[in-house]
Amino acid sequence: SCYVNDLENFFIRYSLWRRQGRRWRRSYRCCCHGRGTNGCRAHRRDGRRVHGGGWRNGSKDGAGSRLEPLLRNGYAGASIGYRLSGEAIFPAAIADCKGAIRYLRANAEKLGVDPERIGVWGSSAGGHLVSLLGTSGGVDKWGEHRAHIKVSARVQAVCNWFGPSDFLRMNDFPGRIDHDSPRSPESLFIGGPIQRNKTKVAE
Repeated sequence: SCYVNDLENFFIRYSLWRRQGRRWRRSYRCCCHGRGTNGCRAHRRDGRRVHGGGWRNGSKDGAGSRLEPLLRNGYAGASIGYRLSGEAIFPAAIADCKGAIRYLRANAEKLGVDPERIGVWGSSAGGHLVSLLGTSGGVDKWGEHRAHIKVSARVQAVCNWFGPSDFLRMNDFPGRIDHDSPRSPESLFIGGPIQRNKTKVAE
């Protein structure tokens, strides 16, 4: 892991990946396929992964194999970590993701990526968070980290892989989880039963 150089914002974590032989290793300098920083092509298109896990589980670690198709085709890749619902409720997770985008964009030259071509993708809870990244580029109301606050958190592409978009309608589609329960992943993420916190859910 690597931490933002601001002790108050230690929870913005990211991993950059490169391939070494048959194994994936984290690199904090570059995320090139099979090469270190000195072998990078500058201004690579950048793809960032946000992990799933119901906002309460999961980790940015272990993303190397998932990033491989992008790295093999000339993209840079980063796996973003965020505070889980057991650590902090909404909007902590999206604030962390936006902080990570700002941090990596602010260091684009050093990392060899193109700050104007950033795409994000995530699955499940990660899909929900990348959708928020895509629709909140100009929003600054979620207690966001002050490090690099003047750097844009906008992204240029979003891939939401089966992430929810409307919490209040999730029980319209019966499944194993009662999404309206106070202990549902969505309610724990919001910090209260979703049907009683509709204004917060709407954010």
